Amino acid sequence: MISNNESKEIYYSRVPLDILVVGSSGGTEQAHFGKYISSLAKAGHKITFVGWDRYDKLPKSYQQGKILRRMIFHGWGYGNKLLMFALPLWCIRLFSHLLFQKSDIIIAFNLDCMFPAILSGFFRHIPLVYVILDTYSLRPTIPQFMRDPIRRVDNWVMKKSDRIIVPDENRILDEYKQKEKFTVIYNCCTDISDTIPKERKNRAGKPFTILTNGRLMKNRGLKLLLSAAQMLPDMHVILAGDIFERDIQELVNSTPNVKFFGKVPLFDAYQLYFDADVIFTFYDPSSDINRLAASNKWSDAMMASRPILINSELAKADWIRKTDVGYLCPYGDVAALVKCLTYIRDNPEEARYKGENGRKLFIKGYKWKQMEHRLWKLIDQLAIEPPMAKI
Repeated sequence: MISNNESKEIYYSRVPLDILVVGSSGGTEQAHFGKYISSLAKAGHKITFVGWDRYDKLPKSYQQGKILRRMIFHGWGYGNKLLMFALPLWCIRLFSHLLFQKSDIIIAFNLDCMFPAILSGFFRHIPLVYVILDTYSLRPTIPQFMRDPIRRVDNWVMKKSDRIIVPDENRILDEYKQKEKFTVIYNCCTDISDTIPKERKNRAGKPFTILTNGRLMKNRGLKLLLSAAQMLPDMHVILAGDIFERDIQELVNSTPNVKFFGKVPLFDAYQLYFDADVIFTFYDPSSDINRLAASNKWSDAMMASRPILINSELAKADWIRKTDVGYLCPYGDVAALVKCLTYIRDNPEEARYKGENGRKLFIKGYKWKQMEHRLWKLIDQLAIEPPMAKI
């Protein structure tokens, strides 16, 4: 069994394994990969991460603590049209690499990693764990005529997988079979609240501030937020992350009450949550994948005792309403957003109450440590149980 000594932070898996983790990034710039890899290494497993160095800045192979990182594909970046050519090349390169790798378990993130992993394992059975952070067939950038073929491939990949991890219950679609394969591991963060000084946590008397971070794009509601910021000059806006759209960058530069930090390390991003009164997480509801959003920013906000502001069209809107951890506002209506932000600013006690509700919920079931134990349990089961029938 997994032993957990909280005071010494020592964890041991029932069976130490050689685990190969595959992701189509460098594995350091995304919180999901980092948390999974670190947790598995902490449990005593030998971890090799195989990835794609999007910005061509990392060594081809390097050791990071107990984790060996290998970059087998380089360049092409993010969020550009050239990726339609890069993704097939990545899949071919990954397939050829995995053919010659030995490991006890392969954990692959998203379809572009799991499909090559499945193909490479046809002649040797290695337990395969499919982590679905992004359902590709639901992406708005995918042409309509390609969505059904991608969905069919994805369903076949799920059928061939031994276990499937999703970030929220609403990602287990009704059409999916073999639901016993699924494990929900929420996009939770680690708890850094005890490291933050009380004066930084206390927002009383400070300018009303809203924060959003991560991928700063129009389809994440950023243009709406910046338009609202121009109408509320006394409101402070904190932005941290990547801006890919030139018009958004120009709008940020021309809005004086916006402070843009750029991309920051994960721990620094967590700290910024304590400098805000509310956390903004909008998603354009015109696409299915956005309506099913399972943002890691919600856990981050709950950890910091801050209320969440999401658009009311999202599947999680009812959850926000029932748990009373935040506010809802319709997407695409700047006047409604200004009205909502004004209300939050003028009712700080209510905002603090919702933030405290979020903190209680975080402690109860949305800390990464709790998700970590789910991950360890799943891996232990794979080590000692026969694989599920792939029918």
